[in-house]
Amino acid sequence: VFKDVTSPSLWIFVALCLKTESLSRLLFSLHLKEEDLFNLVYWETQVIRKKKRKLFDPEDLVLNGGIGRDWAFGYTSNLNRFSHDITDFVASPNIDLHRVGYENEIMALENALVTSTAKNAVLVGEPGIGKKTIVYSFAKRVYSGMTYGVLANKHILELDLGAALAGAQTEGEISGRLHLIFSEAVSAGNIILFIDRLDELFSAGAESVGKIDASSVILPYLELPQLGFIGTTTPGLYHKLIESNTSLRDHFSKIDVLEPDAPRVIRILESVMPLIERKTGVIFTYLALQEIVKLAGRVYVNKTNPEKSIDLLDQVAVNA
Repeated sequence: VFKDVTSPSLWIFVALCLKTESLSRLLFSLHLKEEDLFNLVYWETQVIRKKKRKLFDPEDLVLNGGIGRDWAFGYTSNLNRFSHDITDFVASPNIDLHRVGYENEIMALENALVTSTAKNAVLVGEPGIGKKTIVYSFAKRVYSGMTYGVLANKHILELDLGAALAGAQTEGEISGRLHLIFSEAVSAGNIILFIDRLDELFSAGAESVGKIDASSVILPYLELPQLGFIGTTTPGLYHKLIESNTSLRDHFSKIDVLEPDAPRVIRILESVMPLIERKTGVIFTYLALQEIVKLAGRVYVNKTNPEKSIDLLDQVAVNA
């Protein structure tokens, strides 16, 4: 819990709160539990103090830059046309990802992409649970050089399936476009292709993008070491379209993304709250965050955490 806490005064304060009767009674009178104390320490050390860090903080240095960063990124006109580079997007200092609470999933994604077998991963979870945040956070680690060496200098590109297949009428047109995009990514040699709602490639129903099952198109590329894939889907669609197809299933490492519990949601709210406070001028207390997490399920009955708690936090700030 305290691996990032460097202030001796905080160590002493936490120990006193947990071990002395008077401070324990104080916490009780403030309706704070032990887990709340840990969250407050996180807030102080990882949110408040990080905003005050100096420009050349070692934690913020990019370790894999240099003039050769893009040299392996070959001529990919069609791929560039129908995708955008997440790695460049997250490099902006104005992008603040709420990575807290997803550390295990980000690590599992990194491990999946460097295995000797399937160098592809699919994040499986309900909508609004944070699957895309995990991918963007992984891209941030790649950009910063804080990942495995074999992933250094990789470009994570998000493919826009709707744009890529727009206007295609026949199965041959759709297959041809996908082959062209995937082959350019292979030729580049340093691409990891991210496909949100991967299931749309494998369903031929009315909800699919191309109205065909493109599993036969993507399968040969899943086997190539020059290209990696990351996808997202829901548990139901994974079971229906990927797990039931042994060829697809064996080429993807499945990473389950579960709905975070209340303490993790509070950490996530703590990490996104400074942006909302700057935008609206409304200041939140810790007890307000607790109440938002408690009430979010009543306000947004059809959403999952952390999306529903973030939405409520934003709505409260606007109304206040």
